[in-house]
Amino acid sequence: MIIEARRPDNRTILCCSSDPSAKRLLTGSHYDTVRNGGKYDGRLGILVPMAIVAELHRAGRRLPFGFEVVAFAEEEGQRYKATFLGSGALTGHFDPDWLDQQDVDGVSMREAMRAAGLPAALPEIAACMRDPARYLGFVEVHIEQRPLQRPAPRPGSNAGRRRCRRSRCPSSACPAAPVTTP
Repeated sequence: MIIEARRPDNRTILCCSSDPSAKRLLTGSHYDTVRNGGKYDGRLGILVPMAIVAELHRAGRRLPFGFEVVAFAEEEGQRYKATFLGSGALTGHFDPDWLDQQDVDGVSMREAMRAAGLPAALPEIAACMRDPARYLGFVEVHIEQRPLQRPAPRPGSNAGRRRCRRSRCPSSACPAAPVTTP
């Protein structure tokens, strides 16, 4: 098991394969949350894969593929008007203009990153990018919670679901959550 820090503040755990040249399955989620997001918003998708890695390690088992767990930083866009910063760096979609955005106190993202000891330059951020050819895919365990529960929609309907409209990502899956924070 290898634990590494990849910037900007993403954390990665890699469970090595029995074949060092094998592709990896990437999994994980974000560790930030939104107000009333629930205590498992994002974190469940980090804790479940970590438990899998711990159990594989305890049992002395190795998978025929690598298993990489990533904890993404700043996915919710609470401080700045930019979302998916950690995963954007990982996929090569980090927008350089984000670094100049200012929060309500006039602190730029670049200044805040430097104050936190993070590199705020594009070469370091670009170094986080993964090569998609080395991966089997990405799987996320995720739960959306909210303080008010609405009646369940009819089976097979999409009523009550909200789609993320802040980012475009190619996907063959339905980009929706069964419940969302109002």
